[in-house]
Amino acid sequence: MTEPTQPNTRQAQGGEFAVKSFQELTTGELMAIYRLRQQVFIIEQNCPYPDIDESDLSARHVFNSDHSKIVAYARIVTDEFGDFHIGRVVVAATQRHQGLGQSLMKTAIGLCQDRDSQRPIIISAQSYLSSFYQALGFEATGDYYLEDNIPHMRMILAPE
Repeated sequence: MTEPTQPNTRQAQGGEFAVKSFQELTTGELMAIYRLRQQVFIIEQNCPYPDIDESDLSARHVFNSDHSKIVAYARIVTDEFGDFHIGRVVVAATQRHQGLGQSLMKTAIGLCQDRDSQRPIIISAQSYLSSFYQALGFEATGDYYLEDNIPHMRMILAPE
């Protein structure tokens, strides 16, 4: 059975988000995504780790652009059990505290729920952002750990 075609854009409060598979990304979009992730996760957070991985190949990439510059991004990966994982959630420093991160997450959550509303959505949240994710309905599982020397917690948004 083939999956229904997903729309390439999604409107949300705070802007329009593109939704693409890896194969649908242009080389310019891919470079801009990697540049944003590198700027925040590696340079800003002083955390050298391999950000680019095989999950990018199967992920749905959700992003917002401002004058051809990607300013917000997340990826959605489906695991072997069919559960959704939202990760690499990032907003450019110049765009923070304007609601864009919340719009990005609501868009990603909506995409997961549209695909299968009976599956949980799992995130690996940096601990200092736990209240941000809790406001979106995620609950901490109690699993705390260091990932690349940054405290993280596993959080789940249970099906409704």
